[in-house]
Amino acid sequence: MSKIGSERFHNIKLRTTATALIGAALLGACVELPNAPTVAVMPSPYKPFEVFQGDDQICRGFAYQQIGGGPKGTTNSSYDDRYSYYGLQYQYNIAYQQCMYSRGNQISGFSAPTSPPGPPPSATAPMPAPAPTPAK
Repeated sequence: MSKIGSERFHNIKLRTTATALIGAALLGACVELPNAPTVAVMPSPYKPFEVFQGDDQICRGFAYQQIGGGPKGTTNSSYDDRYSYYGLQYQYNIAYQQCMYSRGNQISGFSAPTSPPGPPPSATAPMPAPAPTPAK
């Protein structure tokens, strides 16, 4: 092979390698957003299934918004763990569970609240009655 042919081959190889690396970097920066939970949530006892399905839809939307869900369903990011698919799925699951729990559904490891908590104690306790004074 002549010197000119060798340089031409080297330039083509270099361009092909550079194009492949740039393409891989661009694809790696585009992370698909999760759109469904990977955790189990159960309806509370006696909750109608239709109500539970409504809770599920509301909480899926809430979780999607919490991870930055936009109209395209993708996010451009670095390889930071928070923005990897698994990092986003973890954040999605947490937001989904918080929402479903707040709506009275059962989350693995937590019991559903049976009744709302009572009012907080008052800031000032009542003053005790004064002690009677002895008669003289």
